Amino acid sequence: MCLNRMTPLSPRFIAEQCLCHDEPSGTISGTLAWSMRDVGAIQGFILELDDGTFASDFREVYDGTETMCAVDGLLLSNVYTARVKAYNQAGESAYSECITLHSSSVYWFTFNPRTAHPDIQFISNSTSLTNDNHYSFDSITCLSSQERVALGSRGFRKGKHYWEITIQRYDDKPDPAFGVARFDVLKEHMLGKD
Repeated sequence: MCLNRMTPLSPRFIAEQCLCHDEPSGTISGTLAWSMRDVGAIQGFILELDDGTFASDFREVYDGTETMCAVDGLLLSNVYTARVKAYNQAGESAYSECITLHSSSVYWFTFNPRTAHPDIQFISNSTSLTNDNHYSFDSITCLSSQERVALGSRGFRKGKHYWEITIQRYDDKPDPAFGVARFDVLKEHMLGKD
């Protein structure tokens, strides 16, 4: 008896299901999905990703039987190239055509009530999240006449950043100040005075 063992055909990415998205935790992740005509003869898939940096190579990020994979920890403003191949007992397929993922070029953030000084009151008439997974506040009030600090919902490691802030009403409490601070900044002092 002779078994006809053939290496699998190359998988194909499902382009409309391959995308980058911001997570509520503040990280960027990518979802990649692919399909096969004959999944029955497949033992698994190997997904590789290239981050597009100078002298980078493809690195394996997934080896398993699923036809979808989420890749966490992607960097802001990067173009990632992915490829996938299938394997069975007879060997490996050729790589699929490559697909590119473009991570966000802009971080969207708001204030984080959980890390703010308790004297800062956040009021929202809606408990729903915005499209970028952040709460929208109708009012932010400092209940003290002293300076207090509220941190943003995202942290930065490096890079150049700017932000726009709109103050719709100012109640003559401590003067607002905006800037960059470490996570462990003292929240009872004016920003930059700790």
